[in-house]
Amino acid sequence: MSERPFMQLYVSDFVGDTLRLSAELVGAYMLLLMAMWNGDGELLDDESELALVARIPSERWPAAWSKLSPFFDIADGKITHGRLSSELAKFARKSAARKEAGSRGGKAKALKDKGSIVANATANAIASSRNQNKKGRATLLDPTDGTVALDRWGDEVLFKACERIRGKPAPTSLQRYSFPAEIVSQARKELAH
Repeated sequence: MSERPFMQLYVSDFVGDTLRLSAELVGAYMLLLMAMWNGDGELLDDESELALVARIPSERWPAAWSKLSPFFDIADGKITHGRLSSELAKFARKSAARKEAGSRGGKAKALKDKGSIVANATANAIASSRNQNKKGRATLLDPTDGTVALDRWGDEVLFKACERIRGKPAPTSLQRYSFPAEIVSQARKELAH
């Protein structure tokens, strides 16, 4: 699947631009645009390849291309489309902004989680006995086997970091899982940075 799940179509502009094209040529034009969308905004200037993409028989391609080529920019053996290129650039900007916002949100949550986890085993054991039925951080250090029990949902960021460091996921059927204390410590250090 493409990283861009949809291509915006400005219907009024498209219909207005293609009024003088046959239904076959409108379809060919649309197929070329979609292939460009998935091809990062360009196609090779290769007649046989373009005819295949547009699904026009090669013997009819020269006549079809003479009507379609004005819609495209051709340079350096590549074919591009001005509107499609600007839409791809807009999509890339929005995607980068969303990725950055998600990263900032994840870092803020990790810092919040880090501050709310109790490191002292005794205090932690007392807190967990009071909060056993409450959703949230009931992180337990078991001094007998050196593991730390994490809640899959209450400690989600730390839990996932521990799974990544451990190299395999915890069984999905378990909401709580005990990780070795060294892995939890390493995960906390990574999340702090």
